Amino acid sequence: MVRALEIMEESYRTSGPHPADLISKALEFRKDIGSVEGIVLAGTLLDTWRAANSMGLFNEVGKFGLEITKGRGVGDKVIFELIIPAETYPPASNQLANLRLITLEQKRAEGTPLTPREKATGSKLVALVEERNESKEI
Repeated sequence: MVRALEIMEESYRTSGPHPADLISKALEFRKDIGSVEGIVLAGTLLDTWRAANSMGLFNEVGKFGLEITKGRGVGDKVIFELIIPAETYPPASNQLANLRLITLEQKRAEGTPLTPREKATGSKLVALVEERNESKEI
């Protein structure tokens, strides 16, 4: 995830393609990524890049860091967390689309039930995994 974020940031800083266009173009080259996976992955990557950019997580040369340098929470640390915990739905535990960037204070406590928004994301991940499995069968 970090490398993808840095590539999007570099393109943004150098007046290259906008990160959304960069993702779309990259997905055109990946024939193994289905439409559901592409949509969910593109949304996650773009949302994560926007969050990282707004928190100032990129240094002066565009390298990603884990400390907020601008906006609310300056000095706070961030982490990547699985939206749907691995024990809830193991097939999605290795998907980039299942990651979110949060502050340490936002980290989910063990045993906390999923929110409606997380459940909605879970249904997208189920569709993503099913599409991937169907592609393998074909």
